[in-house]
Amino acid sequence: MRRFIIAAIIAAAVPVASASAQAVKQEVRELRDAKREVNHDQRDRRQAGRAGDSAAVKNETREIREGKRDVKQERRDVKRAVRQKKNG
Repeated sequence: MRRFIIAAIIAAAVPVASASAQAVKQEVRELRDAKREVNHDQRDRRQAGRAGDSAAVKNETREIREGKRDVKQERRDVKRAVRQKKNG
């Protein structure tokens, strides 16, 4: 993200190098506003996650854990079958 902002500043500074000081100040202001907007979007995303429906989050977590349990059980079954075939 920082690289993008730095690249935007450099790209904006090149054409305005010959412009008046007023135009440079305006361009810097616009870049600051763009950076603030990006930061606000990230903050909004985090707040939305925190303020999300806790019941839905719990259900999703439960489903993930059940899926992990199923996978572990399948691995155990395969290992058991391999051992039985090898020994018997």
